[in-house]
Amino acid sequence: MDLVVDSEIILAAAIFALALLPVAWHVWKTASLPVGMVTCALYLVTTASMAWALMSYRPEVVPEAEHDNRPIQVNEPGFASSKACKSCHPGQYAMWYASYHRSMTQLVAPNTVVGGFDRDVELYGITFHLERRGDEYWIDMPAPASLQFEPSETKTTRRVQRRLIMSTGSHHLQEYWYASGPGRPPNFSPIAYDIAEDKWIPSPDVFLVPQRSRPVRANWNVRCFTCHATHTQAHSRSGKNRTITEFGISCEECHGAGEEHVRKNRNPTYRMLRRLQGESDSTIVHPARLSSERASAICGHCHRVSPRNREEMLAMSLALPGDEPDSFGLPPLNPTMMYSDGMVRSGGREYSAMLSTPCVQAGDMSCLSCHVMHKPPDDPRPVEEWTDDQLKHGMRRNSACLQCHEIRDVADHTHHAPESSGSNCYNCHMPHTSYALRKAIRTHQINIPTVEATTQTGRPNACNQCHLDKTLGWTADHLRTWYGMERPPLSQDEESIAASILWLLRGHAGQRALAAWTMGWDAATEASETGWKTPYLAMLLADPYPAVRAIAYRSLRKIHGFEDFEYNAAEWNDELQSDVDRALSLWQKLRKNTSRPVSDNAILINEAGTLQGGTFERLFSERDDQKINWLE
Repeated sequence: MDLVVDSEIILAAAIFALALLPVAWHVWKTASLPVGMVTCALYLVTTASMAWALMSYRPEVVPEAEHDNRPIQVNEPGFASSKACKSCHPGQYAMWYASYHRSMTQLVAPNTVVGGFDRDVELYGITFHLERRGDEYWIDMPAPASLQFEPSETKTTRRVQRRLIMSTGSHHLQEYWYASGPGRPPNFSPIAYDIAEDKWIPSPDVFLVPQRSRPVRANWNVRCFTCHATHTQAHSRSGKNRTITEFGISCEECHGAGEEHVRKNRNPTYRMLRRLQGESDSTIVHPARLSSERASAICGHCHRVSPRNREEMLAMSLALPGDEPDSFGLPPLNPTMMYSDGMVRSGGREYSAMLSTPCVQAGDMSCLSCHVMHKPPDDPRPVEEWTDDQLKHGMRRNSACLQCHEIRDVADHTHHAPESSGSNCYNCHMPHTSYALRKAIRTHQINIPTVEATTQTGRPNACNQCHLDKTLGWTADHLRTWYGMERPPLSQDEESIAASILWLLRGHAGQRALAAWTMGWDAATEASETGWKTPYLAMLLADPYPAVRAIAYRSLRKIHGFEDFEYNAAEWNDELQSDVDRALSLWQKLRKNTSRPVSDNAILINEAGTLQGGTFERLFSERDDQKINWLE
């Protein structure tokens, strides 16, 4: 067996050899000729032997075709791999390599793992041991068949060790897949790494689902492979033996198979004639040169609401693999991913949301209107800033909309100060009404804020997402005065109590999650201060949905005095009440420092600066306990 030599060992050996060089040179210059010759000979023999030994050893590498516990990369006919693009397109390759598309799925290795290993992690009273063994990463955990995230006096004692072989994600979260045995598909690790929080969390807690007793059972070979790797193929009816062209989202996922393109463009005559004739290269797909509809459909391969059955597949023009429809079509209503009016509420499905936008249906808007897949050389931003969402430079504010819409006086249109968050087109027309990975994200279905949509679907409106201390009645009055919108009928609570509080106390888990996130949003803080939000965020620390608890805690820490508040969302519900009590006690000590007037009925604060308990308890008792499953 070959010895595995780490790069650190090679570096140390090189430094050692360089350190000896001055000594050998000094001896050669000052000692007698025989001594100098012997010293230099020993030095040369030593360094040469060390170099030969290091070059002779090679890491033990298992041939790709011999891996039988994970998908394998194969050279499918017609494909060339992203490495073939590098020599001719180094700039584009570098930007792709820096993107999170490239690292969507990776083999677990020292240069891909972001989670902290060589430690014990305790979640819900269960201990997971994470260990690095050379270049391998292992998890010691209770046997999957008996693993339960719930309180129990008789925890299982049977434990297993599984090697982590693949990872998904490297931006906000990193999920892991472990080998389940020869010929079997990879299984979902019961714990994931929250990059933003720098800690391990239970995998079910990533999604907006009730606190679960069982870990998420995701099967890579059934669903996940379609959007997390390039050109996946199934070689059996059972879904086993998946092959891929490349891990992650590579060049050929967007540009198509590139083997012919590489072969033809090696010929300088072909390149010259094509340029002289002013013809585009037909051997490769260039999304920016396609129609807006077809360019967006490339993104839609992954960023769409997935069909649930064959009928939906046909309705969305997803007939067979390899087809390239101009558009995938609007998906049928999917209650797990959409509001009751069809607006998408799950992250990762931005293409489907965008299809319902008038800017697409009656114009030429596409994904590439705002996003760019390769940061251009004249973009002054650091690569790290661009990779966050791959927006074009200057597209974070109104430049995106002003490409098509002429607005001479922004303040006259928005009724807000020009540089305020209220005059940012995104905040009104693409509010944070979708959920993804323990946060709220912007909807990609461009819309006009209305109170009527809120009352009919329960979806927060843009006005009350900023003005958290205002009622739906207040919003309805302003929309009628400013834009002539008809005022819908509202209940007494909707007229008198802040909309955000109704969502937090009486709303379902989705409304609570979005409202909790908004309470930590800078734009909302600018419009509605912070201190009064504490008791509502504190109440959510014991929410039955772990994702809601985590979001509320993140927003709570943005409030002055709570920056160092300690809390662990991965606890049993009956153990979390003490955390709620601690937060409320601290709020009572800090509340006198708030700049808000002592009394405000809309946010249920009485003249003494405390909560109006009767109304608070009534609304809480009316909480919508429908089961929510938002899985992105």
